[in-house]
Amino acid sequence: MKNYLRIRTNSSLKNHPIGFDSSIFVVNSSPDEIFDNMNLRSLALSFAALIVLASCSSDDDGVGPANPNETATNYFPMQVGHQWTYQNERDIENQPPQEGTEQLSVDDSFTSNGSTSYTFTSNVSPDQQEVATLLFTSGKLTKVEGRLIYNGQLEYNLPAIDASFSIPLHNLIVYDQNIDSGQNLTSITDTITKNIDLSGMDVPVNFYYTFESYEDDFYDSFTANDQEYDDVISSQFIVNLSASAELLPGLNIDILLDQQVLQSTNYFAKGIGLIKSENLINAEFEDLTEFGLFLSPIHGNTSQTLIDFSLD
Repeated sequence: MKNYLRIRTNSSLKNHPIGFDSSIFVVNSSPDEIFDNMNLRSLALSFAALIVLASCSSDDDGVGPANPNETATNYFPMQVGHQWTYQNERDIENQPPQEGTEQLSVDDSFTSNGSTSYTFTSNVSPDQQEVATLLFTSGKLTKVEGRLIYNGQLEYNLPAIDASFSIPLHNLIVYDQNIDSGQNLTSITDTITKNIDLSGMDVPVNFYYTFESYEDDFYDSFTANDQEYDDVISSQFIVNLSASAELLPGLNIDILLDQQVLQSTNYFAKGIGLIKSENLINAEFEDLTEFGLFLSPIHGNTSQTLIDFSLD
């Protein structure tokens, strides 16, 4: 029978696009490089700089053609040249608040299987973006039969060890205007195991993750930045994560118990697009004081609010 030693950690966060270290924005990092040459302190500290990132997938998405007989409300008008300007705000515990503006633009389009997909660019660097625009500019979006579909990958970067692991997002449903509130749209669960160097020993670390998207709500009217919008739809992304390390055969250390580390709620208005994005970031680490490690819990929020747009 295996023995499990539970752990809590305490340390401060670094700045980055979801309120942590900006150095984490490296798209398509190789997952084979994740846990080389690292000790237990860098492992624990790396979790304090958890970040979500997305990059475009080259796989055949197979979203299929839209049904011309179905009518669908256009909650995200996408044509090359369309632009949206957002006020970005970031408030992470034990860090100074940050804010700035960002312009999101439709950069290109291409058609496959009868459906048109769109790619995006931003006028700011990835470390100044927040969750929604970072996803959009690093992947592609397709509208099919009242659904908004994303293809790319969600990437967790651990800047303390300059490494990451990725969650492929294939045909992720961002929203579906034809189903009820609270319905699950996408669910992905998997495990990644990597070896780390701990005092000259290779120690396997298991990362268990679940990514889910949900239909959130429908609003006759919704106010963002003192502007009232009619006919608004919202959806959520939720990420749960846990991690444990096997120091010796039968001796396992919990680094992070299963918990929700990200909740992202996004609002789309008819004929306009994304008008608001609200993100909650939390992580409670296990107690590693027996190893001389002190990691503070992560608590914070970020947001993006539409302040201008051009759909000419």
